[in-house]
Amino acid sequence: MGASLTLMLLTLALGDPALAGGQDESRTGRSALDNNAYAEAIAHFDRALEDPSLADAERAGIYLLRGRANIGLGQLAQAVADETQALTLDPGLAPALTERAMAHLRLGEFDLAIADDSRALELDPRNGKAYNDRGMTYAAQGRYALALGEFEQAVSLNPADTAAADNLKSVRSLLARRAAETPSAPPQGAIPEAPPPRPGPPTLLAVAPSPMDAAVSPASPSAPPPRMVRPVLEAVAPVIPPDRFCTAAERNDFLDQVYKPAQATANRNVERANAYRVHLNRLFNEHVKGFYDGGKYIGAIKDEIDAYTPIADEAFHLGMALTEQYSALMAVPVGGC
Repeated sequence: MGASLTLMLLTLALGDPALAGGQDESRTGRSALDNNAYAEAIAHFDRALEDPSLADAERAGIYLLRGRANIGLGQLAQAVADETQALTLDPGLAPALTERAMAHLRLGEFDLAIADDSRALELDPRNGKAYNDRGMTYAAQGRYALALGEFEQAVSLNPADTAAADNLKSVRSLLARRAAETPSAPPQGAIPEAPPPRPGPPTLLAVAPSPMDAAVSPASPSAPPPRMVRPVLEAVAPVIPPDRFCTAAERNDFLDQVYKPAQATANRNVERANAYRVHLNRLFNEHVKGFYDGGKYIGAIKDEIDAYTPIADEAFHLGMALTEQYSALMAVPVGGC
């Protein structure tokens, strides 16, 4: 059964308060989900799925929504299972693919996330969410040029998507800084000047010394030990909103004094972690290509890449989670105090 029919039946079931049983529980669960009451929503969806009279399309829609609620609670493995069940019942249900892709992204399963978003775009080429989410996965992999194209497409399809617009702005800024920091190539045939010696301890994210800084022998080129100094990542203050804001001014103060500083800290961490990861990859490539000192440092660089990758991924996921939290903050009720 097609995705459009699944969503149509789900909408009918959730919109008619006279319907009883599983459909009525679905309607109540959707209301709870819309209010970010994820645990309550899951409880209603669980009861809805006990109704044996539900059609496959209705059941697929409920699994879709339960998976979304599980993502809200951070129960990512269960979210993957729910969206997979939804797709088993309705393979053309594109929203289940994008929800599962987001769960895969947060789990660090980047190839699976890309595959799901790509399949969603095959079903719906104008799915801006799939472009945005696939861009986030490319960015998590450090593939910023690809991420840029995805975010541009997402904004083109939905100019009102502030999350995609923010992602596009961040990647453009990052690529511009990297381009500005890349030295221009010397004229053909010119001998590049050796960089001046760096006094004192190595600086944060120091660039690996050029092979020309060291004595080179035809048999075994040599280089100083690779400089691998991890950047200091700042602690990100938790953002815990109240149950309600008494006034819009109180909400704005919370955004300015709590949310925005935390998001700025998280963004700085992402930039530092990604810059260090790029530095490590450049070191690795230089040592593999030059085979300095018989390749004695290659293993150490690779070990550091493997050890630091989950740290960089965690920084990225926290930054994305804070970006997504903005909508939840804006949904907190105002007034009634």
